[in-house]
Amino acid sequence: MVKYILKYDKVPANPPLVFAERKLEEAKGSTEITSIGGGSTIDVGKYIAWKLKIPHTAVPTTAGTGSEVTKFAVLTDRGKRVSLEDNELIPDNYILNASNIVNLSPKQTASTGLDALSQGIESFWSPKANDESRHWARLAIRFASKNLLDSYLNPKSELLRMRMLQAANYSGRAINITKTSVCHAISYPLTYHYNIPHGIACAATLPFFMDYFGFNIINWFQVRKLIRLLDIEIKQEIDIDLVAREAMESERIKNTPYKITKELILQTLANLLPNDGGHPTSGAHQVPGMAEGLSEAGTSVNNNRVANGQSTEGI
Repeated sequence: MVKYILKYDKVPANPPLVFAERKLEEAKGSTEITSIGGGSTIDVGKYIAWKLKIPHTAVPTTAGTGSEVTKFAVLTDRGKRVSLEDNELIPDNYILNASNIVNLSPKQTASTGLDALSQGIESFWSPKANDESRHWARLAIRFASKNLLDSYLNPKSELLRMRMLQAANYSGRAINITKTSVCHAISYPLTYHYNIPHGIACAATLPFFMDYFGFNIINWFQVRKLIRLLDIEIKQEIDIDLVAREAMESERIKNTPYKITKELILQTLANLLPNDGGHPTSGAHQVPGMAEGLSEAGTSVNNNRVANGQSTEGI
């Protein structure tokens, strides 16, 4: 048995396809691979395992993407996002270990946690949502919304870190069925052109679309308040026409309850994180099923390490 180990300190953010190919060459001759890192590292690990047809164990060191349970791998090629999708990309095993993420910086904690929350919410309103995806989405939303700020304020708490790892895992299970939606579509150019961390870029427009779609499992105002408490609002100038144009090119823009126009995205971007005086937008729609509560979601965890051979249903 020859194990190839891929660690986060050897993988850039938004890894290029040529980088993944180089690591693939290094891994040839291996009989299994372990990827230890965030979504980028795990995605490169997926690519290698997929190409070499070898077992893959994913060990996340951030709590955001849930990549350890998804059939997607995201790379870049000449500045363009390349999204691979295949059930064979799902890692064979994963390990959630809270001690791996207690040293995340406050900004990393906020960004990755907001990514998990965004994935859960966007999955829930997707037209592709079904009972299973909404079960996982509810869990993700509940765990992220109840534990992200506490995890941010108490970074050494392995209990809180474990809950955020589970939030990410649940959100990954949800989007594995539905994919993400408009907030992710807008996030891609924000991250690529302005180096805004992915989760922060996703969450920037989340309150707007929660209100627009009539999402009320948690209130849009709660999410906006959370963003402000985490101190990660987008304050730099952006070319909203460029961002809107590129967002409209993403397939995720169609994964919404109602048609999204460039004009609506421009309105969203022009009013990023509005003042507390009113709603982000008027004329909100109501998406069927969104009035359902979170009663299916668990509320506590008793251990700080979970492998996918163990059940987490009862938490």
